[in-house]
Amino acid sequence: MKLYYIANNHMYCFDGTRTTELKSTVLAGYTERLYNTAKAQEWKTQGSGAKFTNTFDPYSAEDKLQSISVYTDGILPTKDGILFTQTIDGISGLYLKKENADDGIVFSDSNVSYTDFDLYDDEIVIASEYAGESHIAVCQNNTVYIRTLTEGETLDVSPSWSRFEEGVIYYSSAGLELRAPNQDENKADQSPFARMNAAAQRIRRNVGPASIYRFDTKIGAIDEILTNEKFDYLHPKTDPKGNLYFIKRPFSPTAKENATVLGCLLDIILF
Repeated sequence: MKLYYIANNHMYCFDGTRTTELKSTVLAGYTERLYNTAKAQEWKTQGSGAKFTNTFDPYSAEDKLQSISVYTDGILPTKDGILFTQTIDGISGLYLKKENADDGIVFSDSNVSYTDFDLYDDEIVIASEYAGESHIAVCQNNTVYIRTLTEGETLDVSPSWSRFEEGVIYYSSAGLELRAPNQDENKADQSPFARMNAAAQRIRRNVGPASIYRFDTKIGAIDEILTNEKFDYLHPKTDPKGNLYFIKRPFSPTAKENATVLGCLLDIILF
């Protein structure tokens, strides 16, 4: 039995004896292109000549490699290869890793961040983040058409298909509190797009406790399964017998903002 996991945004496989890192060729290709482009332009962005022409860039090609933002959120072995989600400098996607081949793109987007996902009966369910919100979406495997199922001022995450009930999704959801809208957002002289963009950029306040929901895709019904204002219920999953497994932890509205290594270790001990 193999264990696949993510640590510090790197993917690994443990086969019971040794651990092997699974290199992202998507990241490797992006890094190479960024470096080559920056290196090719250094002649006009470095040195005294660049300072004279006002094109000076204090960051070298090597510096720019260090500033790459990478988030690897999900990994899942399948019969076709290893599916994983990764966001690199704002470009997010679901990718398929096959042995001795470059990673294939299932779908990607520069406006949406794809995080947790699950695959069952050749159908993908995935959490997609945009403008501070996260919602649940589905699509058939090997297609690029994505249908969003949930909406509202919420963080809907960790979706998984039921292994007991056909067409049923379990996921965690937490409500979002908004700061007061900016007075400039609703000015009459603003275009609809400008107002929409301003609303999307509003700073979120607190995140409420996470509850577990059941979504029946056959009839479009959503039921709240577990909720408690004192606890977070996270990462729900079912087994073939219908048992529901999840993580329960004390709710703290500032936990994400004040996360520390010590806090992480405490979470592990409590779990």
